[in-house]
Amino acid sequence: MELIKAKVIKEKLTGWSEAKIGLRIVIFLNVFTVETFTDKVISEFKEYLEENIGEVERIRGYKFNPDGVVEAKFKKPGEAETCIQEMNEVEYNARVLKCFYWDGRQDYRRVTEI
Repeated sequence: MELIKAKVIKEKLTGWSEAKIGLRIVIFLNVFTVETFTDKVISEFKEYLEENIGEVERIRGYKFNPDGVVEAKFKKPGEAETCIQEMNEVEYNARVLKCFYWDGRQDYRRVTEI
């Protein structure tokens, strides 16, 4: 009983359960252009990921970001890792994707003009 209590306390303090240890959010660049963005484009991309990589827990497309940014949160960390290994520099809808783990800081809703 004490072992279970200690494990629960550890999970609350660290914010991680053993099932979710690892990075699960992947950022994709160049999925769409601002002109071609629709909800359908995002849902088709989600289906594509689920067919080729694994279960996507959440997906977001940042409509006004000129880099065509999509954020996908995978159910399992291993799926996110596989995604980055297999999808980086892959052609999708005549566009070359770039993908990497989200750094936890970058806000893709905000666009900086230089």
